Amino acid sequence: MTSSRKLDLTAAEDGTTYTSSKPEWIEVSEDGLVRVLPEAKPGSKATITIQNGSSTAKMTVTVYTLDSIAVSPKRDVVYPGEKLQLKVKGSYSDRSAIDLTKSSTGTTYSLDQDEYATISANGLLEISPDAPDQAAITVTVENGNASTTYTVTVKRSK
Repeated sequence: MTSSRKLDLTAAEDGTTYTSSKPEWIEVSEDGLVRVLPEAKPGSKATITIQNGSSTAKMTVTVYTLDSIAVSPKRDVVYPGEKLQLKVKGSYSDRSAIDLTKSSTGTTYSLDQDEYATISANGLLEISPDAPDQAAITVTVENGNASTTYTVTVKRSK
């Protein structure tokens, strides 16, 4: 192999193995997918060892908890027929923050009543063209144990 050639050796069939020092808290699949188990407590750590032939690499995985979620944009008013993409930011116990908008991150959205609006799995809020003036629309956003509500009021004229 020349030095300019790159090979992906992450798959088990390429001879790469993965092990966790704490499989009771943090497991790793044969293809390197790390999963934190429910038994893991905040602050739990595991060393993941990756080996292929004589090469070895290690990484540390630390469990953090989701402390809160916040929804943006900050809006009080929406208009009939408007589409509004909600954004969800999660704040973790290590003081980091990440985008949790997509449903693939575990975030769910629900409406208190769906007569005047719909919400997609990824947070796209669509206001009905027939929504009456002053209708309050409340979206509940949840991810794990964190939840919040987001309320806007319909205004018929701009």
